[in-house]
Amino acid sequence: MINVLIKDDNAFYDWSIHNFLSEIFSQEYQKRVKLTLEFTHQTVRQADMIIMGMCQGEHFTCHPELHSRTKGVIVGLMDKKPVNTAPSPECIGDIVYIERRAPLRVIRDGIIHVWKGHEETRCSNCYTCRHRALSPQQTRIMAGFYSGKNVPQIARELNLSEKTIFSHKYHMMAKFNLSTDYELLLLLERLYERRLYPHLFTK
Repeated sequence: MINVLIKDDNAFYDWSIHNFLSEIFSQEYQKRVKLTLEFTHQTVRQADMIIMGMCQGEHFTCHPELHSRTKGVIVGLMDKKPVNTAPSPECIGDIVYIERRAPLRVIRDGIIHVWKGHEETRCSNCYTCRHRALSPQQTRIMAGFYSGKNVPQIARELNLSEKTIFSHKYHMMAKFNLSTDYELLLLLERLYERRLYPHLFTK
């Protein structure tokens, strides 16, 4: 039995992936697939394969929900594969990225390849990790964008110039390899969901 844990916003895609994986593991390894959608420390620890939907820039961030992971492989589903070769955080250092729109043959080959080479893995901790994080000033500014404020409003609220706000936004987007405001807001939403900045990202 292969335990597969999926964390993604698209329920239809989740079940499609489950059926696809069931076919792959049945044909290639004569094993059944058990799908879990509940993301807890216990299900992470038990998972042989974790499939996570990820937005642009999220592959640079800390994923504390994966600290209990001790085995298996992790697959990141993205609209486009990251092109930046910077090291990933330790919690996803062995991740394999697959584009959602990739042909089934490419996805199948990628899954088989990563499964053949998987080994036990153990995440250390966030203090020694290479993940990218927001500076305190970036956090305050991004909290403004996340709450729906525009540049002049954030500048007035933080007693900074609009040029400074634009500069921080530019550096933030460059740091996480983001190209649109939509990608920025999607990343901020994911950071909020993981409670990485709970005291500032409030609804």
